[in-house]
Amino acid sequence: MLQPIVYLPIEIKNRELEARLLTACYLLQRGVTVVLGQQWGVIANAEALPPGAILFKTMNQIQGSAMSTFNALGHLVIGSDEEVLTSVSEYLSSFAALSGEMCHLFLAQNEMHAAAVRDRFPRLASAIAVTGNARVEVMRQLGPEMFGAEAAAIKAQHGPLVLINTNYATANSIWGQENALAICIQAGVVDADNPASVEQFNAALAWEAQNQADMLALLTW
Repeated sequence: MLQPIVYLPIEIKNRELEARLLTACYLLQRGVTVVLGQQWGVIANAEALPPGAILFKTMNQIQGSAMSTFNALGHLVIGSDEEVLTSVSEYLSSFAALSGEMCHLFLAQNEMHAAAVRDRFPRLASAIAVTGNARVEVMRQLGPEMFGAEAAAIKAQHGPLVLINTNYATANSIWGQENALAICIQAGVVDADNPASVEQFNAALAWEAQNQADMLALLTW
């Protein structure tokens, strides 16, 4: 029997915590119990958790495996894909077939996102809700209040500035280049048995490395 509990796993706190807290506030206002926890700890303890609803932030093969576990234990599995933002090809680039099969409800960012998922996974056609993106909402609703004081302090110390992003999607600064390929293979983003897929990934990795090096040289100059 499902309990009025929603589990909100967090993989990396400084990237996701605010968005989970925003979602938790809406759920708490509706009288739902919310459990926040580190993603891998929540997954490892799946059998100890009372059946409720669990929200996954991405739809890759790694998440699909965890969804399968929670599905088998009687949980309501809710999926989102809040790390893809720009196009139909990106919406589907890391959306694993297993995740589509295991998901009871999918939260799309917009109508284009919903249509792309509906076309790829017809079984989800009646189980898609357009909800927006929690991380974007944090920036839109709460960004000035949350980061205003810190931004003002930086401006007071350094004066006018231009913020340049040197972080990239492939060469994740936490994993390093070698681990990035292994994790993307595990996530189903790269097909290890397809040389063209591996070559395309390595080309993207090389482009990002060169782009970062050129950017740092420009900033030094």
